[in-house]
Amino acid sequence: MNSFKKNVILTFYHEWLNSSFPENDQSFQSCHVPRLDEPIVISTMPPWLDGRTPFGQHQFAGANIFMLNILKDNADEIGVTANDIQFDSTIARNYRMLQNKSLSSYIEVVNRTIDSVFINLDLVNMAGHKFPAGYPSRRVFVGFIVISGVDTIFHSGEFDSDGNLLNEDTSYEPHYNMINNEEQVQIYELVMGDINYEVTTVLERANFPLKDNILTLQPLIYSFCFLFKS
Repeated sequence: MNSFKKNVILTFYHEWLNSSFPENDQSFQSCHVPRLDEPIVISTMPPWLDGRTPFGQHQFAGANIFMLNILKDNADEIGVTANDIQFDSTIARNYRMLQNKSLSSYIEVVNRTIDSVFINLDLVNMAGHKFPAGYPSRRVFVGFIVISGVDTIFHSGEFDSDGNLLNEDTSYEPHYNMINNEEQVQIYELVMGDINYEVTTVLERANFPLKDNILTLQPLIYSFCFLFKS
């Protein structure tokens, strides 16, 4: 495996180590394995085993709600033993992780003319590693909607009922410092290229990044501008 492949999926620890999390005493476990301080007996054998404290709950909340819903919807066919309540609880924990501990955003109208509005969006990575992290099929996009009354008059990042982005470039969407057309969408992602400079989704064929604008660590702030003309 070349150094690029290793850096794609094997750097969670080093990303955390170089973030502000260690100095603030925030470990991987504090996010993904929440702690119980009361004594927990971790085995039924031997019967005289004392409780252990602290105890890490193996919740491993992350971002893969899509896969959890697939497992839940096809539980009988694939023999999953978890019930709907257990799935819903796990899905809810993942939503809380994404909504409260992943990314924060700040939006501001910076200028306005008779026919145009300049809107600045700041994004801050709140995770202890790059975001999105892990296998490079993961990505984050920004949806921006302008509404007048009941009418949508500008929509960047629109997607269909299957979750596919509309008007996305067939190869890959470039990074934007300014979006002034609703067919443009800001996508934070790693796009892998093979030795022939072609897009590949197969890790074994990856040789270098064709695009890499994944959000890195605190305290960096990522800013770009929407220009909307009425």
